Amino acid sequence: MWNKKYRIYYVSIGSFILILALRGLARLFPSAFLRLYTNGINKRMIQALSYLTNFFRPSIFELLVYTLVFILLWRLLRGGKQGIFKAGASLLMIYCVFMLMWGLNYERPSVAEDFGLKVTEWSDTELKDLYLELVELTNVAREEAREVDGLFVATHGYDVQLGYDAIFREYGVFGARYGRYKEVISTHLLTGARIAGMYGVFTGEPNVNGEIPDVARLFTIVHEMAHQRGVAHEDETNFVAFLACVMHPQPDFRYSGYFHAFKYVREALATEGHELWLGDHDHLLDSGVVRDFNHLSVFWRERKSWYDALFSHTGDLFMNFHSSGEYVEVVDFLHAYFKDN
Repeated sequence: MWNKKYRIYYVSIGSFILILALRGLARLFPSAFLRLYTNGINKRMIQALSYLTNFFRPSIFELLVYTLVFILLWRLLRGGKQGIFKAGASLLMIYCVFMLMWGLNYERPSVAEDFGLKVTEWSDTELKDLYLELVELTNVAREEAREVDGLFVATHGYDVQLGYDAIFREYGVFGARYGRYKEVISTHLLTGARIAGMYGVFTGEPNVNGEIPDVARLFTIVHEMAHQRGVAHEDETNFVAFLACVMHPQPDFRYSGYFHAFKYVREALATEGHELWLGDHDHLLDSGVVRDFNHLSVFWRERKSWYDALFSHTGDLFMNFHSSGEYVEVVDFLHAYFKDN
């Protein structure tokens, strides 16, 4: 018989082994996994959870996180050496529940298959051409958007779901209905960690930092809703959010989508050492786009905190652990999409 004293360790280690086994099976049978888990069991569970938590105005996930942190700290402080081991086992159990409730979506087939994209390597010339095309599209979208004091301001009363309805009509995916997004209470804490939003795995709630500028807030809402639909990897989620924004009938979302695509490609060009080329073509940018871009950059820079690096490093470790070894950046998806359209 199990010693009750060590039951939590047996259960947590056994659960972790189960998760590793399920990840292996998902990679061996990707089509079956997508059908049974992502578009089957997990989809129904997330819909049920999000509709249940939809009855409450505050983010239940945010309150749950505070509660779990309090319990873990209490175990650490009150349990001595044994408390450290129990807290570690508890963290492992939380991770396993996270994986069962949503995290196994890290093993789903790439969204490139959902949209029929052929992702290939791009040349510097192709990336520069894509950048110039996005500059033009972003400029046009900016002219249709609302402005207050020189900065983009989103209109009220929009239906975020319309972008995903458009994707479903075109591609037949991501059209299901879920509960609404929530704005968190602890906005300053998230801003200091450079977090624009987070998906509430245990409650099915997309959580958004309401403090960030509107041009980023709209994209973040749609991004977190992509997580709600079973897309796990950040770059795939960014691409799905881009499509949901630019296919949205309201101009605010279209601008936010093109703005972020332009920003991603600009960052990729800068990483490749093309800063001078970018500077030579900055005159092509609409003045409103420039103001929004600078405002967003200043917003994050002025609110940098001491724990920013900690959250960033932890996030990188987590992403690397769940990498399939075939990492694709959002720019690769954008290149494939515009090449085919």
